Amino acid sequence: MSVFGTEFCDRFALARFDGASWQGGDLQPLEPLAMQPASHVFHYASTCVEGFKAYRWEDGSVHVFRLADHVARMQKSAASLMLPIPDADLLTDMVLRVVDASRDQIPELPGALYLRPTLIGTLPNIGAAASPSTE
Repeated sequence: MSVFGTEFCDRFALARFDGASWQGGDLQPLEPLAMQPASHVFHYASTCVEGFKAYRWEDGSVHVFRLADHVARMQKSAASLMLPIPDADLLTDMVLRVVDASRDQIPELPGALYLRPTLIGTLPNIGAAASPSTE
């Protein structure tokens, strides 16, 4: 699962599910994701994405629009796709870390930072369409 913003961000948050629990969630430099060619997502489209914005208010504070609703929808999408369901606190924290790291680059209204949390099935698993990705 990764959380990244638009062209303003030079870092993103990444967490991995190891079949038992979520690990990570820390910020790292923005770079391409390395995945096995046999990753579940490439053969069975096991992925879901959210999209929402963080806005700078007139007082300079930054707020994420309906973050709890987007986290809940990501969890529901993961369940529907039989992907590991992201922990709500972890996903919320990842979003807030990206927003905080990009705080100085978030434009004044009507501009915003557009965020795209993405959940990707990475289990190498060709020939098992009926088996969900556990990674």
